[in-house]
Amino acid sequence: MSGKHIGLRIGDICDWEFLSEAFSAFSPDAVVHFGEQRSAPYSMIDRQRAVFTQTNNVVGTLNVLFAIKELKPDCHLVKLGTMGEYGARRGGVGKQVERAAGGGRELAAAPTH
Repeated sequence: MSGKHIGLRIGDICDWEFLSEAFSAFSPDAVVHFGEQRSAPYSMIDRQRAVFTQTNNVVGTLNVLFAIKELKPDCHLVKLGTMGEYGARRGGVGKQVERAAGGGRELAAAPTH
């Protein structure tokens, strides 16, 4: 419709090799980062799920920060949360998805539900 091509890469932002390759390929001017698993209610089930959720969310965010620092220091970051942080009740556990807009040079990280 707009005539612009939107590229897509699906992977895990906790995987540094995947993220750094995607980041280098797209060289974004801005990253909208909402690629986290909802923390509630899944992380409240037990210790194992709480640790998984925190590891996933913290490592993913650190990888995004280091990708900006090491690969595109002038890139802007917009960090977003999810309704799960505020107790939204909806099933499903998110996986990491990398979506990049080829023409607009934006990289978005989003959970899938």
